[in-house]
Amino acid sequence: MEYIPYLIIFSLILCISNLKQEINQTKSILNKIASKLEINTISDELQQELKNLILNDQYVKAIKKYRIDTGNGLKESKEYIDSLKVSIQKDNNKS
Repeated sequence: MEYIPYLIIFSLILCISNLKQEINQTKSILNKIASKLEINTISDELQQELKNLILNDQYVKAIKKYRIDTGNGLKESKEYIDSLKVSIQKDNNKS
């Protein structure tokens, strides 16, 4: 009987972990949909900060900042920063 509280706590931790995983998967799917529809899902302030980091060749910091602010995984964050870099390069070539 002494172990029942521990089992309850363990079960709750497991449930929370599963919920976090499902939330991250849902975010990833929504971000992919938004990307295909060309919908901007981040604030203008964050976008500008990420652009500044990219322009200063601080790609790792940009990826980390995006990961922290959006909760996305490393792969999704790198893909977003890479696409933002391409976008910046296209804008610079137009000028």
